[in-house]
Amino acid sequence: MFEEKLEALSQVMAEHMAMPFPPSFRGLGIEDQDMVMLDADACGYALGVLRGR
Repeated sequence: MFEEKLEALSQVMAEHMAMPFPPSFRGLGIEDQDMVMLDADACGYALGVLRGR
């Protein structure tokens, strides 16, 4: 079951990485959090899981 979840995460990340970051989100802040940084944090966590950290 864990392997299936890792495979699903891998596929979602591949789809996410293939999409361009929406230009309208650059510089957009929500509650003092820049959208680019929120995206980078989520990607970092997912890649850490996929790489076995």
